[in-house]
Amino acid sequence: GALFVVAANMLGLRGQSIVEDRVWSAGVFNYPVRSYEVSNAVNGKLREITRAEAIARLGLTLNFTSLLGNTTLNKGEGKTGIYTATAAGEILFKMSGTGDADLYVRKGTVVNQSLADCSSTGGSSSEECRLSVSAGDRVAWLARGYGESSTVNLALGTVVSAPNYIYNQAAARFFHVQMELTYITESTPARMSHIDRVDDYTRADSYEFILEADRTGKVLGGEWLDASRRSHPDFVWWPSGAPQSPGLHGLTYAMVKALLEQAKAAKP
Repeated sequence: GALFVVAANMLGLRGQSIVEDRVWSAGVFNYPVRSYEVSNAVNGKLREITRAEAIARLGLTLNFTSLLGNTTLNKGEGKTGIYTATAAGEILFKMSGTGDADLYVRKGTVVNQSLADCSSTGGSSSEECRLSVSAGDRVAWLARGYGESSTVNLALGTVVSAPNYIYNQAAARFFHVQMELTYITESTPARMSHIDRVDDYTRADSYEFILEADRTGKVLGGEWLDASRRSHPDFVWWPSGAPQSPGLHGLTYAMVKALLEQAKAAKP
């Protein structure tokens, strides 16, 4: 919600750039943001969805229970288990963690790499398998390390009969937003200015989220969706004024600015 409000006001209405720390899980990596775009807008407006659609997109239609706690898997090492369905319906095996591990699921008591109803083998440990089951069905699962070392968690999601929107009780309207931010990355070392080649150093990130609003449309908050839950900006900022006090080794802002102006001036 904060990212959307800042982007719409600063970049959209004011035409003023912002700076983003675009990596939430590591150190601070500041990049200037050039623009934003809502890529799934309908006739120039945000795509409004129902409360039920918001609940479904956020996975609140499922109740999750742990099948495998925080476990380290070396390359080729596996952990297995069997789940017995208590009711008919769809179930979701959802694995998360670090490194690269794969997930295999099969109805019955035996599952392996070549014998599975569902194989989720992406390039990370975030894997999912969905199955439709009947009451009493037994389902075998296998979490297997593919990278040198991975740490994984495995949970099982079963259908909730009457799900609620648990994140923001004040939310009355919901919007599904797919937004793209373009930012300027580092240039390569050079003797000449790269300012006329800014497009060569412009990159884009795509984010997806549910925007929460009150009945009048005022933004109250939001929730990240899918891959954006693990990859989104940590914070954004912009300068509110020029620093006046002495900075590094007694240099003032005025001194640095004067040096910059001389460097930009035409040669004699």
